[in-house]
Amino acid sequence: MLALLHNGAHVVAYAALAFAWWAALTTRERSLRASWVAGLTVLYGAADEWHQSFTPGRSVEFADWLADSSGAALAVTLYLHWGWYRRLLETP
Repeated sequence: MLALLHNGAHVVAYAALAFAWWAALTTRERSLRASWVAGLTVLYGAADEWHQSFTPGRSVEFADWLADSSGAALAVTLYLHWGWYRRLLETP
């Protein structure tokens, strides 16, 4: 149960990071923007896991990186395919 909560936290955190990347990038073409957002978020997750290898008491977990990548994929998919969700995020 604890592992599920831990991985769920990774998914939510990296989905939020992907949404931040989406807001930061300015290209109009959605498929290109989606590729950049997913790629940047996945790379950031990999760098974060690598960084943890230098931190005492922390370890590199492939499952964590997989959860990070899943969060990025979920965020991009929701943004591309759910218009009401996109409008909700873009409303000032």
